[in-house]
Amino acid sequence: MNGQARMEKKKHNQENRDPLRKAEQLCEQGKWKEALRVYARAISRRPADERLYFGRGLLYFKLNEYPRSIEDLTKVIEIDPGYAGGDAYEVRGNAEFWSGDYEHAIADLTNAIEMGAGNPDVYLKRGLSFMHKGHYREAAADFEVLSRYSAYDELCALALGDSYTALGQHRQAIEFYSRLVNGYPFDPSVCLKRAAAFEKTGNYRAAMQDYGRIVDFYSGLIENDPKQSWVYSARGFVLKKMGRERDASEDYRRAERL
Repeated sequence: MNGQARMEKKKHNQENRDPLRKAEQLCEQGKWKEALRVYARAISRRPADERLYFGRGLLYFKLNEYPRSIEDLTKVIEIDPGYAGGDAYEVRGNAEFWSGDYEHAIADLTNAIEMGAGNPDVYLKRGLSFMHKGHYREAAADFEVLSRYSAYDELCALALGDSYTALGQHRQAIEFYSRLVNGYPFDPSVCLKRAAAFEKTGNYRAAMQDYGRIVDFYSGLIENDPKQSWVYSARGFVLKKMGRERDASEDYRRAERL
């Protein structure tokens, strides 16, 4: 037996002894197709080993092959519903989220949370899924939990502002939009949302101040580059909100000329 044959035999024996570890090593090396082949061979020999289905399902998820990921993770749950403290539900819920299946994502991510999933991303995906389904009260509850993690501060402030706006709780919405307006680089879209919330509460003076800030922002962009038609359209929209119809019309005409 030559050296190459001995190496192939050794590789084959290693794969037979611990196919999961072999597949994981291949994943670490970025050899995705080879890892999938190892998983397929191992599953054909061990069709009731939930670890193999989970490993392959996780790999499919990372490769954005969500239907295949969901299929493998469903098999894991059929074999062992409590696998790894809810990890199968968590990954399947994420795959469903990215597939746009928000109803099933909510169910699976809820199971993952109830089984002790500690990853804050679970609350993020479930909260966004609730928003997609129009369940803003539940979404707000998830983002309130997520706001305990500083890495999610900006995202949570926007999501909570939008959720409370949808619920008609405009004072709470203002609180969260203000965190973004005052604590981060200026975003005219957030300031516009806060201005609308101020109007809903009857605070027209604060609304006009926000509209003025947005107009100043767009005016600065125009000063730097006066040939951007979209900026004139955007400023015209805000000027109209302020009741400055003549100025708004002039901006719209400039946008059309460009």
